[in-house]
Amino acid sequence: LQWHIDRLARLNRLVALCTGRHLSWRSIWLSAGERSLEGGGKVQNRIDVLVQLNGQSQTKRENDPPIYSAKELVAANDQAMARWFAVADDLEPVIDLFFTVLSDRGLPLEAAFLLTAQAVEVHHRRTGASVIIPAADYDAMREAMIAGIPDDAPAAMREKLEGSLSFANEPSLGQRLRAIVERMSEDFGARPFGFDPARIRAAVNTRNYYTHYSPKLETKAKTGLELHELTEAFKPLLFTLLLAELQLPLTDIRRRLQRRRAFKDV
Repeated sequence: LQWHIDRLARLNRLVALCTGRHLSWRSIWLSAGERSLEGGGKVQNRIDVLVQLNGQSQTKRENDPPIYSAKELVAANDQAMARWFAVADDLEPVIDLFFTVLSDRGLPLEAAFLLTAQAVEVHHRRTGASVIIPAADYDAMREAMIAGIPDDAPAAMREKLEGSLSFANEPSLGQRLRAIVERMSEDFGARPFGFDPARIRAAVNTRNYYTHYSPKLETKAKTGLELHELTEAFKPLLFTLLLAELQLPLTDIRRRLQRRRAFKDV
């Protein structure tokens, strides 16, 4: 039973991705073969399972078409379904973060922004370059930097520096966004989803501020309408990144996103 539910959960995420909005579950039923009834006749075996996954969706019904219908998805890549089940486990945290925002549960603007930014980072970490330089090269560099810490440095400072260096070979959010933008610029223009250098800096400063609430970044962080617009810019970006994992052409993804009113300028 758990195997079937896991498969259905993955399928639910795919349908939600193609539909373009969070889809919650209320119940499912499984059927298998038939059984004979006393006195003759047969009835289909059925198991009813009451579930509530991903919480209750508050998303309002919309008139926009899905990004991909089932027929359009198969026409774009007849192996898209198989591809999805091959990558679904790796993409699960990205989908969960992203669709928490799309479920429209009354999240504060700051929380919605942080979740979308985190979804982009997790996607890049799991599908893109996970390190800046080869791990072996960085190990030698890290040892050299640790050796350069003064012997009389306080133990707390040494601990912090060594801990920071453990993650220093991972790309920053800014580096990840620049890599994504460069990869998509051929199909989406010079400023994919409006992510020019200024917007990337704004995204980094805003993420860092709402993560640490450093007074030094307070004036650089977006708030109010600007924060909402920054969060909205991440949405078509994430749809594109996830749909591209199904080996769909970027030009086709862009054309279908533009059918939706919120993404008509993508």
